[in-house]
Amino acid sequence: MPADAILHVDDLQWGEPMLLDLLDHVADLSRGAPILLLCTARPELLEDRPAWGGGKVNATTVLLAPLAASQCETLLDQLDGDLDREVRARVIVASEGNPLFLEEMVALARERGTLVVPSSIQALLAARLDHLPVEERELLEHGAVEGEVFHRTSLLALSGKQPPAMLDLQLSGLVRKELIRPHPPTLERDEAFHFRHLLIRDAAYDGLPKAIRAQLHQRFADWLDQAEPGLAELDEIAGWHLEQAVHYARELGRDGDPELARRAAEHLHRAGQRAGRRGDVGAGRNLLERALALASAQTALSARIAADLAEQLVSRGEYARAEELLALAERDPGASALARLTRLEWLYYARPDEATTQTITAALPEMRRRLERAGEERGVAIAHLWGWRAQWAVCRASAAGEEAKLAAEHARAAGEEGMRARALAAYISTLIWGPRHARELARELETIQRADPGPYLAAAVKRGRGIVCRLHGRFEQARQQTQNAMADLEALGMTHEAARCAMDLAVTEFSAGNPAGARPVLQHADSILEEHGDSGLRSTIHAVLAEAHALGGDPAAALTEIAIADELTAPDDIVNHIITHRVKARIALAGRDAEAERWARSAASTRCPPISRYSMPRHG
Repeated sequence: MPADAILHVDDLQWGEPMLLDLLDHVADLSRGAPILLLCTARPELLEDRPAWGGGKVNATTVLLAPLAASQCETLLDQLDGDLDREVRARVIVASEGNPLFLEEMVALARERGTLVVPSSIQALLAARLDHLPVEERELLEHGAVEGEVFHRTSLLALSGKQPPAMLDLQLSGLVRKELIRPHPPTLERDEAFHFRHLLIRDAAYDGLPKAIRAQLHQRFADWLDQAEPGLAELDEIAGWHLEQAVHYARELGRDGDPELARRAAEHLHRAGQRAGRRGDVGAGRNLLERALALASAQTALSARIAADLAEQLVSRGEYARAEELLALAERDPGASALARLTRLEWLYYARPDEATTQTITAALPEMRRRLERAGEERGVAIAHLWGWRAQWAVCRASAAGEEAKLAAEHARAAGEEGMRARALAAYISTLIWGPRHARELARELETIQRADPGPYLAAAVKRGRGIVCRLHGRFEQARQQTQNAMADLEALGMTHEAARCAMDLAVTEFSAGNPAGARPVLQHADSILEEHGDSGLRSTIHAVLAEAHALGGDPAAALTEIAIADELTAPDDIVNHIITHRVKARIALAGRDAEAERWARSAASTRCPPISRYSMPRHG
């Protein structure tokens, strides 16, 4: 069947994890219309994605092999290369079947009139560039600083006093020589070009001394800051160029300009904040780590970066590194308020015995007042999320829902769509486990869905729909919705959140009369949480594993899981108390009615729906 749409993504080995996840998602789930998704990449892509293209419906992976000798002959004929038989044979052997080598050899032969066959494609390209007039070679070098695609106005900025008319003549000449080609511009009211092959760009860039590279990267960032202040990716691009300038200066043994490093850190900091708040925690962490490496230690900027990076690391469950960063951020007055909120979350998951409901509730009012006085809408939103947690921990679902809605309002006022999504996901949790009827829950989920949620909130909606299906007895649909939510969360790099969905799957299997089906998914979630150093959610995972064993008729295994859960459980985690005591009651029913009744009464004495830390989204 012909494709209705064709999407070609080139050089995918450089793609960010979120882009690779998106393409995976499109390949797996696009079923409404025929789509040809063509992705080309170097083999190193398979180091990060070893199963790329494998195991998917209607998908295949093709390795482009070198051209055979006969195919090289055919290509040389088409290129009209005026090469005698002996030189042709040497060129074909040296090319090793690389068509770019053949094309460049023919071009070099035309330009020089004589021919010496270089040993590699890199040597060939360097030789061809060396043969160009100085002005044209410098133009290519300046374009290579911007990247595989470069713009006319940036060339004017990098070349100094180059007359525009002369630049246009040189660009036309390079197009005729098939070294560059016109390309749609990224910048408005501009012209753009791209190198005919990435290796040509690399050869041009490699010809620059490191000191010149540093100067040109800085000059490009300066031009971009002034010429394109509204560019969406300004911080990512300018930050990278300034980072390169600092990097090359340090490679040359120079201390470099502290102001340059500060500017680079500020750009990367802003880019990292945006990436984390839109849910791309992998990219956010990468950008913030680079920003922190550039910022001078013990400064207000390094403290702010550390606070933001710690927040993102906690959302990934990387508690040891987060603790170091929080210690740095808390020493700075400007970053301490937000850092203390993140410290609460860190304690909540890494050391749940220290983060009791009472300590959180006692700390919140003063934190919220300080943030409100400072006009920190984002911090106030986080504080309301903690208010949600405090109400949630004592099973006041309706009050918790009000706190979650307030958090969403303040997050929107702060322009924090990622946090607003998390607040609404928290609100969905209160709908799931609160006093709402399943039909009302379904209507609320539909309302949230119609508002075009982002990927994280969309996953929360799928999770809620899984609960609705379970409540209506549609267990296969419940499994599918929950598994889709887990896959979406994993694609976002939110493995901790994905592990929480394992609890929903377990309850679905219990409801379907299949307790054995709950064990593998719970054990998998436990292994992920153990790797991240989580004990709060792990304690509940083991409590539910105990229930799975008990329902499956294995009391000894159930008691083993209860012992693990008791060791991990925080003093105020009443949910684990409910689960483990009702499991003990079930086990004691085998002949000890009085003991069974005692355990059952103990479980029932705490009036609480089956909620726990596993269902609590992070503020991220």
